[in-house]
Amino acid sequence: MRRTGTAGVVLLALTVAGSVSACTDDDAGAATLAELQASASAGPGLDPEEQAEQKAIDDATGVLDDFRALEAEVANDGYGGWTRLTMDYWGGELAEAYAPWYRDMAEKGWYTTGAAEMVDSEVTGYTARGAGYEKIEFTTCLDTSGLRMHEKDGTEIPLPNDTAERYVNVYELEHQGKDGAWRVTDSTGQMERSC
Repeated sequence: MRRTGTAGVVLLALTVAGSVSACTDDDAGAATLAELQASASAGPGLDPEEQAEQKAIDDATGVLDDFRALEAEVANDGYGGWTRLTMDYWGGELAEAYAPWYRDMAEKGWYTTGAAEMVDSEVTGYTARGAGYEKIEFTTCLDTSGLRMHEKDGTEIPLPNDTAERYVNVYELEHQGKDGAWRVTDSTGQMERSC
């Protein structure tokens, strides 16, 4: 697991809700989420291993969408409900890394309006140690042009750490066992990579 510093914490807080759409990456070898979903709808053409992989990708995609929606809601509501992210979505060391920043934002009364939009997403990693123990990496493009941060009194302030208007964010999700939930175990903003 990659450890994330303060800049990464801020980026996680800014990677708020959007919709998943197909990637327009020049890498023809990488399957886009849309292509993977289209292949799943073909159904009978997939062998059982491919069907299991597609189901895991579909499930993780839904969790990532739900996570980003809750993240936006929490930020727009002044970060007071940030513990819902811990209970429902954060896994691994993510909670330990991000909780202090969210707690600080809640104590200051800061909040956001709008949301970062996920304009591109592709599955860039998939590993499975058996059913229920999958790990999926999504490389996404986030557009923060519709996101604003405000102090408690409503004064708009710049997004932290020179947040780029469009940047790459990599999410890692892990399935916690056959009857377990999917957890977001890493979220790394890569400001140096525009998209």
